[in-house]
Amino acid sequence: MENKKLKIVKTQEELIKGAKDVAHKLNSVFSGQDALWMTVMIGGIMFSMEVAKHINFKIKYDFIHVISYDGFNKVQTPQINYPGEEDFKDQNIILVDDLIDSGESIKYLIKYLRKFNPKSISIVAMFTKQTNYDDRIIEYVAFPEYPNGFLIGYGLDFKSYYRNFPYVAIIENEEE
Repeated sequence: MENKKLKIVKTQEELIKGAKDVAHKLNSVFSGQDALWMTVMIGGIMFSMEVAKHINFKIKYDFIHVISYDGFNKVQTPQINYPGEEDFKDQNIILVDDLIDSGESIKYLIKYLRKFNPKSISIVAMFTKQTNYDDRIIEYVAFPEYPNGFLIGYGLDFKSYYRNFPYVAIIENEEE
């Protein structure tokens, strides 16, 4: 990254271990059940696929796109794009995202999905700043200690770049 200084806060090995820990918890809860595994695009894809490698119950993959940031700036109202045709009624839905910041986007997404009467909704995240979105939502977070700063890598982006880094880093000088 030209003119940007990075500080690695989670190595690839730590990210894989965090994904395995989350998968272990999910396996104990959903053993013998089916679930709809919904990756929140685009950022959630790397973490989602890493967790999914270690899942031992039946899942169907699906994707949903929520736009909540433009660079460093949060958008006023999140935009949801769901091109799929899945019927959410009576399904265990597991939402997998990279980072939950204020919680507004995930609350918006939960409200959207509840209209379809799913059996349950669970949230899986690599990082979170916000918790307790709703009493009926169970959360599985790999790294509840949120590093202070703007994160990139392992799905997290800056202006749609740097998602491919195999680690998570903080941009130490955010001026742009």
